[in-house]
Amino acid sequence: MTKILKIFILALPIGWLLSCAAPHDNPLDPASPNYEKPDEPSVEVPDPVFSTIVRSVHKGRTTIDLYSVETEIWPDSNMITDSVTVQYNTTTPRRMTFTPNGHWIRSFNSNNIGDDDLEAGVGMPFLFKFYTPDTVWITGPRSYVRVIHDTPATNSPDSLQTVDSHPVFTWPDFAGTFPYRYQVSIELENKYLAEITAAWTSDTLNSAVRSIQYPDSLPSFVDTVPNSSPDSVYYHWTLTVYDAFGNSSVSVDATFNVQAGVDK
Repeated sequence: MTKILKIFILALPIGWLLSCAAPHDNPLDPASPNYEKPDEPSVEVPDPVFSTIVRSVHKGRTTIDLYSVETEIWPDSNMITDSVTVQYNTTTPRRMTFTPNGHWIRSFNSNNIGDDDLEAGVGMPFLFKFYTPDTVWITGPRSYVRVIHDTPATNSPDSLQTVDSHPVFTWPDFAGTFPYRYQVSIELENKYLAEITAAWTSDTLNSAVRSIQYPDSLPSFVDTVPNSSPDSVYYHWTLTVYDAFGNSSVSVDATFNVQAGVDK
């Protein structure tokens, strides 16, 4: 009896090993012919986040000032886009234009808003729709909170004054009743070619600043542009005031020339 028991005990490990070598029928066992590979875990793509701008723009003119509302939208990632629209209040949605920096823009004039100076549109809704092949993403409503009705003034240079190649631009205090910053922009106008070319834009400047010098050497075109004269090819500059929300007011253009043959 003892012999039989020993043989039985010794046979147990052998039987266990043989059972492990047997075919695997468990569909969860990778060694089984019935193994079914589990689905890959799904990765949820987060919804895109859109940034928007809605701001009023007031441009001073010697005749009738211009008012507009600039709208802008862009996603936080690249998207296949069919079209983008923006709708002011209950008016017809308007298609926006794609720009090289990846933003979509649309300008509304005072007629679109229904008020010469935009005041009636303050706080009114602008609704953005971003159309992709399978989804319409809606952002908004957004609005502008202020129209800057006063325009900043400029001092010098002005009235086709001739300056050296390192001009200093000066202006009086805007004296706004809200926080604001300045910015100076220069453009070159060629009346023969009917062209206006951007030449320089400063950083935004503290409201306590009253002047800024051009940081490089501004070229003269009077002697280098064919058939030019001081009143046909010249620079003009503007002073812009921005509030904390991006609303802006732009001065009337001030014109000047750069003297030929001076320090370059």
